[in-house]
Amino acid sequence: MKSLISFFIIFILLFSCNPNTRNDFVIIEKRPSYDFDLVQKEVLYFPLDSVSKFDLRSLHIFEDLSQNKYFVYLNSDRNRIYFYDFENRDIQSIIEIDRDGPSGISSKIQGLHVISMDSIYVVDEYNIYLINQEGEILDRDKFNGSNDFSFTLESGTKKNIVHHIGHMYLAISSELNPDLLESFQLKNQVLLDFDLASKKYSTHFEFPEIYSRRVFPINYADIYFTYNPKQDFFAFSFPADDSVHIKDLNGKEKAVFAGSKFAIEIRDLSEVEYFEDLMVYTKHYLTNISYGPIYWDPHKEVYYRIVEQPISGQHFNSKNWFKKCSIIILDEDFNIIGETSFDDNVNKLGIVDDSGFLIPIRCPDDTDDYLCLGVYKLEKVK
Repeated sequence: MKSLISFFIIFILLFSCNPNTRNDFVIIEKRPSYDFDLVQKEVLYFPLDSVSKFDLRSLHIFEDLSQNKYFVYLNSDRNRIYFYDFENRDIQSIIEIDRDGPSGISSKIQGLHVISMDSIYVVDEYNIYLINQEGEILDRDKFNGSNDFSFTLESGTKKNIVHHIGHMYLAISSELNPDLLESFQLKNQVLLDFDLASKKYSTHFEFPEIYSRRVFPINYADIYFTYNPKQDFFAFSFPADDSVHIKDLNGKEKAVFAGSKFAIEIRDLSEVEYFEDLMVYTKHYLTNISYGPIYWDPHKEVYYRIVEQPISGQHFNSKNWFKKCSIIILDEDFNIIGETSFDDNVNKLGIVDDSGFLIPIRCPDDTDDYLCLGVYKLEKVK
């Protein structure tokens, strides 16, 4: 009871003393249960041809009107999009995208979203292209920024494009100065809403309040989000914040605690350290926890939030710089119902599918001839 009273006192003090707090913004803290785990059930092998590589930039699952399911893989170096039969794992077709000429995309493709075989959206830093299965550009929209700030488009497996009722939603990256706290207070610098019919766009949402109080390295300025069409809101995961932020386009917002059970408070970075040495903030990022992509699974009605766990000082000194991950599982009301830890064979991103949560992994036999996906299913802990 004493700890509960203390929590409410702190809660009241924080919100009564913060002039930036809006009346409709609340923080909700719920009791975690850890009743569920993600368990690997099988490994899917997708063959790579002679010009392909292990490229995780943009992976996608697509189902056509005949209910044929495809695994879509982007080779970002070659501007090639591969369509695999999901069941047989055979390459069904390859779309070659020119780098020059009227159908050329010269800059590196960030991500893609497939509506149909003749309606494929491809995104680079400043453009959204509509292409067909021949790789021909049918339409192009260029984005130079808003009146208040410049931004680039973000997309890919970690930052999925959302297509919903004629609108396309993408994360954006504004020109933030990580050591200038005021830059994180800019309005509407998080999400792009692009109306595909009218060609008009708007930007929305801000960084959480923690970013205007404490200095973090640029690695912590990433934006991850997912969309829940059932409840018509966006859920955001920010690397420095243990809460998930739920926002809608009508101005409603709330934050729910969704931190790792392994977490300790993320240390901030003093301005003196930040300017002195590049290695200082590299070490900061590697030796602190950071929150990553978040995915809504409509089949199981849960969220998956990926966490990058810190490495030890010893691993940093020996340049063993791979951050292992865990995945927090939240139910549709954002109650934590589990957290699963993974080794360094598992990559820190995933694909939601009705067969399970698909995570790119190192192939069990260490072959480079395949892109392997682990199929992870939700199971109740015994």
